[in-house]
Amino acid sequence: INALFPDVILLAGDFLYDNHSSLSALSPLARLRATIGTFAVLGNHDTGNVLSLLHTPERIDDRTDPLIAILDDMHITVLRNTSRTFSLGAERLAIAGVTDLWAGTDNVQNALEGIPKRTATILLSHNPDVALNLKSHQAHLITAGHTHGGQIRLPWIGAIPRIPTRLGKKYDQGLFRIDDDTTLAITRGLGETFPRARLFAPPEILLLKSGVR
Repeated sequence: INALFPDVILLAGDFLYDNHSSLSALSPLARLRATIGTFAVLGNHDTGNVLSLLHTPERIDDRTDPLIAILDDMHITVLRNTSRTFSLGAERLAIAGVTDLWAGTDNVQNALEGIPKRTATILLSHNPDVALNLKSHQAHLITAGHTHGGQIRLPWIGAIPRIPTRLGKKYDQGLFRIDDDTTLAITRGLGETFPRARLFAPPEILLLKSGVR
């Protein structure tokens, strides 16, 4: 990631898998470097909101507080229904983030509130279903993960498992035009959920470049 010399690094959540995941395994994230900064939101695994179909009956704990604490120590800004605005010469960039939709605490309006007009705006969400909230279209770019690109895919067919979103299979990975001024970017991410395998959906670092120079 650092070799790409990024201006901004966005981490879309699910840092942990289950109760056995160790926070110490996240230590490499401390070495991330970006000109403006590294920003994150938490995912449904981090907050303990996991589909029981995919797991043993063991309840997954909400590890929000210790996870935010360790990310903060790594100088990674966790956005919880809030935003940060930066001046870039004569231009401005706002980076907003919402809590995970399955936790039921997400508030897009609060996340985007106070961003000055004519500010280039990125909205970070773990779950791409945030795009169903019309208020999210205030952002020019919505970035999300959660789908793993289906994780198991077949040529010409696409994702085999059901995509765990309301948007469904059509929005499983890649870039999508939401309206004239908003693009949704869904990354396959790096990890796996049950089963712990990938097929035709390799792990991915999604590099996005602005068309403005």
